[in-house]
Amino acid sequence: MNTEHSHQWRFWPVILLSILYPMNINMIGWAIPIYFFRRAVATELIGLLTAGSTITYTVSPIIFSKISDKIPRKTGIIIAMVGTLLTQLIFYITLQPIPFLIARLCEGFIVGIFWTNLQASISDNIYHQHRKLTALYNFSWNMGLVLGLIVGAILTFFIEDLTIIFYSAPIFLVINVVIAVFGFQEPYKNTLAEPSKTSHHDISQEDVLNSSRQKNGLLLENIEFPYYYPFLLVMLYSLTRGVINFIFPIKSEVLGFDTYTVYIASIFFMLTQSIAIIGASSISLKHLKFFNVVIIIPLFITTLFFGLNTNYLIFIILFLILGSCTGMLFGISLRLVLILNIKHNRSIYSAILESFTGIFYLIGPILAGYLSYINLDLSLYVLSLISGAIWIVLITLSWKRLKIINDI
Repeated sequence: MNTEHSHQWRFWPVILLSILYPMNINMIGWAIPIYFFRRAVATELIGLLTAGSTITYTVSPIIFSKISDKIPRKTGIIIAMVGTLLTQLIFYITLQPIPFLIARLCEGFIVGIFWTNLQASISDNIYHQHRKLTALYNFSWNMGLVLGLIVGAILTFFIEDLTIIFYSAPIFLVINVVIAVFGFQEPYKNTLAEPSKTSHHDISQEDVLNSSRQKNGLLLENIEFPYYYPFLLVMLYSLTRGVINFIFPIKSEVLGFDTYTVYIASIFFMLTQSIAIIGASSISLKHLKFFNVVIIIPLFITTLFFGLNTNYLIFIILFLILGSCTGMLFGISLRLVLILNIKHNRSIYSAILESFTGIFYLIGPILAGYLSYINLDLSLYVLSLISGAIWIVLITLSWKRLKIINDI
């Protein structure tokens, strides 16, 4: 049997890398608005600090996309994790707004090569079980976000000073560097466009594999959708996450909620999002047209009530709904982007997805920061209107252009 095809790719390092870095991200991300709000930093600047790494992350995946296709996945991931760790060492020196912002900008740039390589490693080989691996990948980074909130809640329950968050989070990057160096395994590239290399003794095996390749190719031909479709979904996902991640910590501080309760409420958000993403990774895309109604209309209503509410328990209920909606949005968009990667044998679509995620994750807190100067909840009302507008666009422009006869 051909060793290239029978080779078993080691996936557990991808899972661990996808867990540990989001733990770092979420611990820091939810602490930033509260930490700087307590130090009387202007909300406009807090918006920039919250956006932080996403400012440069909006372009870095595109910049690194060609490099990612030319260097080994392992090399790209190591560079990203070592670079990110170096930028966060500034936390041990100072947490003043300007040096902090510079460090976050550097992190956003260097980490652009990280997520693109992790996603592309799944689609590098047509014989990978893409639906299963995508589900595990989505579950991993969402569990990382949840675990980051749990660690944050535990730390702030015992220690009110939020500097403990900034001192603890880089530890997870150290672990990731070790995993990237010693654990990550370079995937074997095999795509629809790439012929297989076999010996004379493997002809029958190659016939089977070529048949499998043709079958997968025919399945992909029966899946058509506008290129912009997944990017509209991820735009709404990122705007929602960006605005909520900025507004809720500050609103909690104004309402007098304890710091650890902010992390606890956010856990419900991340848990339901994780479950929804797994669901989106598993369900058939044949019903994609109807997801618009199921996902975006509840999102429109929930963000509106999020601005009107002041009760902690109701916030938790709203988070359960929001998490379900954002999880479905991202899960579906990622599946569609991986299909584009496979059909065109390029990782550029993953890079565009990450850049779109970054752009609107950037716009969310910056917009919220400026609108909060007028009214703290105004950005939530604007987000609700944007949700409605995107829903109308998806319905009117995409309804007749979706063709999904089979699923992969």
